[in-house]
Amino acid sequence: IFVNDGSEDRTWDKLRELASEDASVRAIRFSRNFGHQAALTAGMKKSCGRAVVTMDCDLQDPPQLIPEMVKKWQNGARIVYARRISRHDRKFKRWTADWYYRILARSSEFNIPRDVGDFR
Repeated sequence: IFVNDGSEDRTWDKLRELASEDASVRAIRFSRNFGHQAALTAGMKKSCGRAVVTMDCDLQDPPQLIPEMVKKWQNGARIVYARRISRHDRKFKRWTADWYYRILARSSEFNIPRDVGDFR
């Protein structure tokens, strides 16, 4: 399931073509940019399987790890996430992400690991 969050390039054309060639591919098109979380939610609502893998399409997270993550789920893990070893972001983005996780860790009762992102 791909969610086109209002991009104005040829993404939607490519997704439609891919979906027409492969019945297992589904695509959702937003009329405008509604944001990252709205796109994730729409994709999960459209899913019909017992498990969902979420990831951004910028390929900062390697899709080749998905089979290993699925194995961990099949072996009983309820949630599987991947932690980034390195980020390819600008310094400001890395700095703000670092502070975000620090604040989140101090204000939450849950253990939220750093550098996990949405690759789950």
